[in-house]
Amino acid sequence: MTLAADASVDSSAANGAIQTTSIDATSAGAQALTLNAGSGTSSLGTVGGGAALASLTSTSSSLTFDALTASGRVSIAASAGTTLSAGDTATGGLHLADAISARSRPAASP
Repeated sequence: MTLAADASVDSSAANGAIQTTSIDATSAGAQALTLNAGSGTSSLGTVGGGAALASLTSTSSSLTFDALTASGRVSIAASAGTTLSAGDTATGGLHLADAISARSRPAASP
């Protein structure tokens, strides 16, 4: 799937799953994506592999992707019991479970 503009997918009313094989921006850093599966799952494949998204915001009980490239903020709403998986967890990919919190720090001044 290639985004022509900022996009939102909301299946939270039914807590439905969101599933894609790939998502790209039309041009790198130009389009943002917001996903809300409520307590449903999101399985995204490769995100931004061809052209990086401007940003990604996701709310779900489980978020799985093969690779993720964004030029801006990536926000994952998580609560206790949430699972985040990146890459092939069977062969050493990233897998985090339960409450997840990550924060980036600004680059140090020389």
